[in-house]
Amino acid sequence: MKKLLSILLIAILSVATVSATFEEQILNLSFDIKSGTDTREFGFSSTEITDSSSSPTPFTDNKAVISNTDDSNTYTLVGETETIHVYWKVVSSEDFELELEGSALTLDETEASVSADSELKTIHIGTTWDPSGYAEADNVGKSKIGFGESSSKEATYEADEVYNHNPSEDYEMNDFDSIPIVITTEDAQGKVPGTYKATLTLRVKSSI
Repeated sequence: MKKLLSILLIAILSVATVSATFEEQILNLSFDIKSGTDTREFGFSSTEITDSSSSPTPFTDNKAVISNTDDSNTYTLVGETETIHVYWKVVSSEDFELELEGSALTLDETEASVSADSELKTIHIGTTWDPSGYAEADNVGKSKIGFGESSSKEATYEADEVYNHNPSEDYEMNDFDSIPIVITTEDAQGKVPGTYKATLTLRVKSSI
């Protein structure tokens, strides 16, 4: 009996010795969500963009129409656009901003003009919008920003902020949204009759 116990003990020790020779196997995983993560789609749409599945509705011939909205008073001629939406669909690890720039409406050069006065061939426009993605502290006094001035000859049309993509601080790489832009003209009564044209330019402004 004692001999049997000795044999069993040796067998158990042998198994324990063999088991101790196995080691852990380790596989290191990595997931890089910075390198190569940069998809930016932005532009103008006649419909609102609310999520990643929303598709922008382009304007016919890339043209928004300004029409007379003051039919009650035949002595004024004030125009307002159909609603324009500036939209963005972004997945990016980079910081950047979108800015919007405009210009006054000017008489089409292909049309005959009876006046050499450039001011009689210029219709000033004005608009405001609510910028998106900016911290409240960065937007003091600018809850609404814009360009132009629908009642002043001193109108300026320099670029201004529309959207701030800032994943380095808010840790959000993806965003899908839009904001409405409505263009209103000065009183065009007394301007040279004809077709007037202007441009809006939406561009990326690097935050670096």
